[in-house]
Amino acid sequence: MRAILFAGRIALILAFVASIANASPLDSGQVEVLDGDTIRIGETRIRLVGIDAPETDQRCLDRAGKLWLCGIAAREAVSGLVANRPVRCQWSGMDIYGRMLATCWVAGENINRWLVRQGLALAYIKYSREFVEDEKQARDATRGMWSGAFIAPWDWRTRTRVTPVLGSSVSGTSIESLLEPRRRAYLPRAGTTRLWTC
Repeated sequence: MRAILFAGRIALILAFVASIANASPLDSGQVEVLDGDTIRIGETRIRLVGIDAPETDQRCLDRAGKLWLCGIAAREAVSGLVANRPVRCQWSGMDIYGRMLATCWVAGENINRWLVRQGLALAYIKYSREFVEDEKQARDATRGMWSGAFIAPWDWRTRTRVTPVLGSSVSGTSIESLLEPRRRAYLPRAGTTRLWTC
């Protein structure tokens, strides 16, 4: 009985993978940006494959040591890039949360790659090495999160007091400075500094 159930599950997975491999890219209608690496087109939730953007509640330090809302900034950057324009996505699988994994483009710009090059996402090397060089460019140019100090998004989700801190301003930066709940943080916007209490 177990063998039959297992074979049935394998058949379903193979059928799904085959349908994805043969699927044509999705041209979007209405795009909703859920966070820095997740969008929704219609009822389909799409996880940008090969990258990991900061969580919406994640905070980083800028080069001056000021706390900023890097997770919200990543989400807002994607919203600004998309700007109600059509998004095209090429599926590559499904994650454990039921989201489609995809590489997406807007006006010819690869959104996954753009986020990493801006320093607003990291190459998610646990799953793909496609964006490693883009991350190196952002790190070398100290763009986005790389300009200060931050916790890798995959570590932020399970952070402890010994979680490593990354970035160009790591020297002397304690993890507590990124986790302190009452410290004020800002959201960078085109030419403005907006303070938020986290």
